[in-house]
Amino acid sequence: MDFDLYFGKVHLHVNADFFQGFMSDKMALFAHPVDKKKAFHSVQYRVKLEKFIVPDSAKVVWRDEDMRVLEKSGCTWRVFRYLGESEDYAVVKDAGKNEIACYIMPGKEKYFPSTFHLQPLLLLDSVLIRNGAFILHAANVIWKGKSILFFGPSGIGKSTQARLWEHYEHAEIINGDRTLIQKEQEHYNSYGISWCGSSDICKNKKAKLGALVYLKQAEYNQITELKGMDACKAVMSEAVISSWNLRDKNLLLDQVTGLLEQSSVLQLRAKSTAMCAAQISRAISIAAK
Repeated sequence: MDFDLYFGKVHLHVNADFFQGFMSDKMALFAHPVDKKKAFHSVQYRVKLEKFIVPDSAKVVWRDEDMRVLEKSGCTWRVFRYLGESEDYAVVKDAGKNEIACYIMPGKEKYFPSTFHLQPLLLLDSVLIRNGAFILHAANVIWKGKSILFFGPSGIGKSTQARLWEHYEHAEIINGDRTLIQKEQEHYNSYGISWCGSSDICKNKKAKLGALVYLKQAEYNQITELKGMDACKAVMSEAVISSWNLRDKNLLLDQVTGLLEQSSVLQLRAKSTAMCAAQISRAISIAAK
């Protein structure tokens, strides 16, 4: 099975001969580009049903309960294992270029009934960053032709704010949990993406980036503008990136620095996420002047 995905200006072509599953509904939304006239960075994936052994000389640089990462001479291997199991189910080899080799261990193909289950193997955190884009842990709404991103840690109320803006400000929700940010010519756009967390809302749309709103809980209500290092730290803290990957961190920092030269970051402190959307919209309008 071959299939294509388009995230912003990045085109992913996946070749998985063994795969007999189905295209998930959300990923099917991104099988076609939102803007067909734009040039794309192309990334090729080859998914094989084949046992692969990482070289013994590779060094473990990071591990958690379901993945370990090994490196050697600029090449990285991510080895996947389900929690509680004694055997690996997949290895992904990344030589730092736009060609990714994915190896599914024989007998483990049962773990991939749909394209949704292939998502961890696509290494989108690294692939997008090296192609000039990154994912932010943010709810994305389009308001007055521009996108407003509500970002912050899980459970802070991103999707709640998005719904408030949908109700009170007639904004359109593009994604309730993640958004893709990428520069196009002289400005930055936000794009929909197929990962949407528990919000279950994702659309394949783009809009010029308006403002970013960083959500924090507090015992009082306050909207302030973050600037300089404070704004950079806030955005970096919610960008999707592998914590062990220094190369990607440097590339991401360059992208975030460029983004903040054009976009305002507001910090919303609130006792509850029900703070009036009109108050935030006024603050966004003032910051944009």
